[in-house]
Amino acid sequence: MEEEKIESKFPGLEPPNYISIPTVFIDYALELKTSSHINVYLMIVYHVFKYNKINGEKVSMKMLSGNLNLSKRTTQKAIKYLVENGYLKKIKGKIGNETCIYFPLVKKETHGKR
Repeated sequence: MEEEKIESKFPGLEPPNYISIPTVFIDYALELKTSSHINVYLMIVYHVFKYNKINGEKVSMKMLSGNLNLSKRTTQKAIKYLVENGYLKKIKGKIGNETCIYFPLVKKETHGKR
């Protein structure tokens, strides 16, 4: 029995290229005040989960502001807000010669109660 060839615009599937982000992230991201807060937090969470650095990840200001197309000042204000409101902890460090910030994600007791 010969297979009938059907012309299709569907190119087929590729192996998955995604990361899994906890739903609690979305719960708290929705409470953030501005898009810069959300974007900075999302970029940090993305790096943590993409590289499986569950205890935190080193991220430079240059990388954050460059990848998000934000000014350094806007990026700094967003990080300040996220740290002051308990979304992130901030620990200074270095990546090569560049100053970076190490962001361990903060576990809140209320996360499991939503």
